[in-house]
Amino acid sequence: MIDGDEPVLRHGIGVIQTQAGGRRVLMTDDLHYYALEGTAEVVWDLLDRPRSRADLLAELADRYAVPRETCAADLHPFLDALLRAGLLQAGTLAAPCP
Repeated sequence: MIDGDEPVLRHGIGVIQTQAGGRRVLMTDDLHYYALEGTAEVVWDLLDRPRSRADLLAELADRYAVPRETCAADLHPFLDALLRAGLLQAGTLAAPCP
């Protein structure tokens, strides 16, 4: 369960998504396109609701039966890239993302 003040991630405001050629295609409000497939698409789908990094990490490590340290080494840089691209936003449940 997520505490109201725990940082959470969620889809960015204004991100448009569709399926094309077996990939999830995302478009930001500044018209940049991104294609997700495989585990990247699973991460995106898990963020259909606000989740903490710890919650995502636990879900993925369990789903793919990998050590959390191994999963974290890939997950955190990916989430950081999504945040920089504006595809995700960070906030808390108590203080929603802008």
